[in-house]
Amino acid sequence: MLLFPGKVIMGLDSRLLKNIVLAATMALFPGTYSSTYAADGRATSVEPRLLREFEPRFRASVLRGWRSFQTSFAGDGLACVHCHLDHGTMRHWAGAYPKVEVFDGTPYRVKGLRQVVLEALEKHTDLSPEQRAALAEDLVAYIAWWGDGGLVTPGRSRASPPAAEDLARLRSSVERGSGLFQRRDLGPCGRCHHRGEKASTPDKTPVGGAAATFPRYVKSAGRVMSLEAFLSWHLADIGKKGYSPEGSVVTDLAAYLVSLAGGKRLLPGGGRNGAGDQHDE
Repeated sequence: MLLFPGKVIMGLDSRLLKNIVLAATMALFPGTYSSTYAADGRATSVEPRLLREFEPRFRASVLRGWRSFQTSFAGDGLACVHCHLDHGTMRHWAGAYPKVEVFDGTPYRVKGLRQVVLEALEKHTDLSPEQRAALAEDLVAYIAWWGDGGLVTPGRSRASPPAAEDLARLRSSVERGSGLFQRRDLGPCGRCHHRGEKASTPDKTPVGGAAATFPRYVKSAGRVMSLEAFLSWHLADIGKKGYSPEGSVVTDLAAYLVSLAGGKRLLPGGGRNGAGDQHDE
């Protein structure tokens, strides 16, 4: 179900769009809001940028994700928006992953946001794996748009602090990712990349803040990608095939990169100017 055409959305103020989405959803689906996913109470003064300010292909991905978020892909007619009515809660999701997330019997481990989206689609839709994968990147882009301008807070997506064991598992994932960054059979990554925000030498690309610019359109790949999808593609592109976006290697690398971006502003779509292709290689 599409509530508003894309041409109208691109010109709307972000705050106005948020209010319209919430009001329209409440009117269309009264009584369906689940308190399980209620707002966490954290206030934020930062609103997402207008959609027209983003790189066009990323903007199109956000709009597709918005449509999918409101559409049922199951026989019971339920859609994402039925349980996630308060989009204010979503403001904190994109900057928190990878993190430990478990729901509806899904495995207890560190996961990227893309994996959590895929798990939700598996549990609550009738789609095939291929169909779920086709929706995932756009849904991640939509969620990230709501978080635009917020802080990257690894492991913390709610007002209440995460369990100590959750944070311990995330720290272990970050430590493994740091080791993978220097592992020879993966490049090593440190051969071409520097972990800081500024290049240590002219031949090294800094990745200190790179995670905060995803998801975004990657020119060399020709599509919008979440951080995990990009890492999987990039490894394959340099001859290191077989690393799934949901696999432990990619998840740990992503956790490490997000830790480097901790405390920075989330700027999906490639940063303020929307180009942001400096970390493609």
